Amino acid sequence: MTRTIKVLCLVPSALLLCSLFSQAVQSAPLPLVWGIKEQRLTVTNNGKVPIQLDKDIKLLPDDALVALNETTVLPGQTVIVYGACPHHLPLQKEVMFTPMTADGQQEASQTLPLTH
Repeated sequence: MTRTIKVLCLVPSALLLCSLFSQAVQSAPLPLVWGIKEQRLTVTNNGKVPIQLDKDIKLLPDDALVALNETTVLPGQTVIVYGACPHHLPLQKEVMFTPMTADGQQEASQTLPLTH
């Protein structure tokens, strides 16, 4: 009986830890580097797996919207994001984007710095 009670006490703790770990993994920043090359916005995947992104990207602080032509960024790949004004691009500080799951569902938006 005592053994059963101990196990029952451990189950909620284990579930809580799993839930917290899962949230931490999901909210971790993706290994993407947003930069400017030859007056164009670029994104590089420094990770080891392909990353799916929503096509709509927001530049901050101007809230300027641009769109990705390629929504899958392969490991080591750099993608050029067209549509960013070359005169306003140097004034932008961050990029807000939305990762997508493998089945096309939106995840929580992330904001990463824009390196100049």
